[in-house]
Amino acid sequence: MYSLSILAAGVIGPSIPGAGLARSHAPTIAQFETLIAADRKLSGPFDLADGSSTITSLLTEDVALFAIPVPGLARNKADARQVLGKAFGPGQSVVTTVPIRVGLSSDGTQGFSFGFMNVGRDKLKLGKYVAYWVRSAAGWQVAAFKWVPRPEGTVSTGRREPALPTKFAASAKDNFAHEQYRKSLDATERRFSADAQTMGIGRAFRKYGSADAMNVGGEADFTFGNDAIAEAQGGDAAKGSPVRWAPDGVLVSSSGDLGVTFGYLDRNGATPPGRLTRIPFFTIWRRAAPKDEWRYVAE
Repeated sequence: MYSLSILAAGVIGPSIPGAGLARSHAPTIAQFETLIAADRKLSGPFDLADGSSTITSLLTEDVALFAIPVPGLARNKADARQVLGKAFGPGQSVVTTVPIRVGLSSDGTQGFSFGFMNVGRDKLKLGKYVAYWVRSAAGWQVAAFKWVPRPEGTVSTGRREPALPTKFAASAKDNFAHEQYRKSLDATERRFSADAQTMGIGRAFRKYGSADAMNVGGEADFTFGNDAIAEAQGGDAAKGSPVRWAPDGVLVSSSGDLGVTFGYLDRNGATPPGRLTRIPFFTIWRRAAPKDEWRYVAE
């Protein structure tokens, strides 16, 4: 849908940042196309028995992955394959995806995608997915991934505007700066949790989210926009937070404008029967430039 020729001509429209920069930054725009192509590869056969999965072939060795209702956050490829197998069920099946949005860092080395992912078997399992991608010499691979089952219901499958940077930059070689980007995102996630305890989780979700943010939620469709996400969390009426959290891991692009945090939510009160005491999470964050504040864009 977002071909290089269309982006170069700027015909998607001025509302998409970076569209007019395609001619002078064709290599980075080309990475956007390769990311879309990689996301398409998430669709395909899945069989836990022999590992013939298009999904698991795309995972990094140190991937962070969870799939509801399987407890825990897998932190390597072997464990991730087992988690997916338990979530999807034994035997052969076919995974089909409908991507909704794709985003890219300004250095073209990291990106994200999300949409609907169904698992075909005797009975179709409906779901939603979020993937965080990193690019190396081997191409795009998934560094963080989650699959969440969804109930039947009306959903919007139209493509949303891609999250392109306002400008493109070469991959930075400054390791010190890169570490400062990582630390700033780690600190932002921790402030998000701390503020949720005092101002209320609804207000915190509004404060730390972007207007184009996405929340997977528990309904058939996604929830879009920090205001709608905040209302789904209780809005201004929410007192305190039922959970607290902090990142166990952080990945950030060398350009400092896209990153992901992952770890566990811990309940502040008693654990309801049949529920997890610790709930895995990962959140994708974005900002226009390293001087700006991080805001979550998908979680």
